[in-house]
Amino acid sequence: MVLREMRQHLSSLHGHQNFLLITKGFSLIELLVSMTIALVVLASVFSVFSTSVKASATSLKEIRLNQELRVIMDVMVRDIRRAGYWSNADGLSANPFASPATDVSITNGNCITYSYDLDGDNEIDHNDNQGFKLVNKAVSIRKTSANCADKGGHKWEAISDSNTLDITALSFQLITNACVNLTDRGRDCDLSSIDESASAPLTGDVIEVMYVVAISLAGKLKEDESIIDSLSQAVSIRNTFRKVVP
Repeated sequence: MVLREMRQHLSSLHGHQNFLLITKGFSLIELLVSMTIALVVLASVFSVFSTSVKASATSLKEIRLNQELRVIMDVMVRDIRRAGYWSNADGLSANPFASPATDVSITNGNCITYSYDLDGDNEIDHNDNQGFKLVNKAVSIRKTSANCADKGGHKWEAISDSNTLDITALSFQLITNACVNLTDRGRDCDLSSIDESASAPLTGDVIEVMYVVAISLAGKLKEDESIIDSLSQAVSIRNTFRKVVP
């Protein structure tokens, strides 16, 4: 009887020891392996998050630069489109804002000058002379009677923010969109025309020309010069220009 009770007691102690062995937790090696796996997962998550943040920051910078260039382009397009505007236009009188002296002109590819009746007085004055030019990495607008040879100062005023971006390129190209010989419709108006259906113009022929100005603009952010962008747009000038064939 006593022997049986001792055996039961020993069996109970053995089971208790097994339970302690089962419930004692992870070993040191198991803990190190678990920590290593956790660190690898966290590193992967952080890498993905960091890449996403950088991509978002770059995208925001690109959008910012594009918006800056778009505003500048819109300003130039709206103003150039008005070249030759005359408040007293009647289709018969000579337009002083579309004369040879005030014709749309491009110099060195990066400077455009023209005139229109800004104040509505039907007379050409300093305020009616308009234009755009690349000056010291900034798009500048023509003031008073500035010409393309003038640099900055009170004659060319920057309209792009020099603290934010550098304008790396600005170019204009003047294209003849349409041309009519008013003296004789049977003659052409362009000496270099390839139109074989009309004869060449004669010296003294009055011609009427409609222009298109192709604009190209490029820039980069000052805070991150790897962020670059460019825009191109064609502007149809609403007013026609009369000339005399030389």
